[in-house]
Amino acid sequence: MSELPLIFAVDEDPEALERITGELQRYARDYRVVCGPSPAAALNQLESMRESGAAVAIVLAARGTQELKGEDLLTRVHELHPHAKRALLIPWGGWANQETAEAIRTAMALGHIDYYALKPWSVPDELFHRLVSELLHEWRRAN
Repeated sequence: MSELPLIFAVDEDPEALERITGELQRYARDYRVVCGPSPAAALNQLESMRESGAAVAIVLAARGTQELKGEDLLTRVHELHPHAKRALLIPWGGWANQETAEAIRTAMALGHIDYYALKPWSVPDELFHRLVSELLHEWRRAN
């Protein structure tokens, strides 16, 4: 059996990452779920996955405060894994932050992200799952 396709999530906020990781376990039977706090480490892992030919279904990345912002990571993901679905993770109310709203609009206009996703804020967070399921459906249909 071949390796399962990957769902990858990156968020430097430990509490948010714990919720995201927990919510994504719903998909662990059919997908390999990898979550971590570092966009740079994620990029390294995604680069090595390209070399091995591994399938990447979804990458979710929070904007973060590190040098490599989430939207920049998602731009690189498109170069490495052009069929992967990409979503920028934002907190509830993130659209009210002008910098976040501008990052979403710019990244979407340039084709660097497919969607934005609200970080899970309840358990279970069916709104989050609806988006993840739609992304997986689109990815499966295209692949």
